[in-house]
Amino acid sequence: MLITMTIRVITATNRDLLQKCKDNTFRFDLFYRLSVVDLTLPPLRERGVKEIEEIFEFLLKKKKNDFNKPAPILSESLKKKLFNYSFPGNIRELSNLIERFYSITDGEVTENDFPKCFHLEDDDYSLRLIDVENKHIKQVLKLCNNNIASASRILGVSRNTLNARIKDFKMTSNL
Repeated sequence: MLITMTIRVITATNRDLLQKCKDNTFRFDLFYRLSVVDLTLPPLRERGVKEIEEIFEFLLKKKKNDFNKPAPILSESLKKKLFNYSFPGNIRELSNLIERFYSITDGEVTENDFPKCFHLEDDDYSLRLIDVENKHIKQVLKLCNNNIASASRILGVSRNTLNARIKDFKMTSNL
């Protein structure tokens, strides 16, 4: 008896398979068989806070159905820290973290409910470029005792550029 099937294979990798083919470490025929539709998904750390919030809410609802219990509650400060975390483990790390909340808490989540490998930073921790730049400028200004000329030399920018950044970040206190 002959059975006919249609099979679709979905694969994922964090490697550049085309480069691997060129390096003779992956077969071209397999590459072309697998690469009918090529999707490139950015890691969580490159997606931005809003998208991480949406993914978090989606996974929270999904796990709620799986666990059949009320969703854990996170304070606003914990949410801010969570949504600014870089998630080196990507979606799996976020999904496992939510599952952990459902498993070990009944109600409100505290910092003690986060795994030890999950590094919660202070309240102004953020991976956004503008926030990192702001924090760096503040640190350099502090090292230079708020001397704009010295800070601009260290940062490799003109005084006008540094003054514009200070104005943009509203860093008027202590200057």
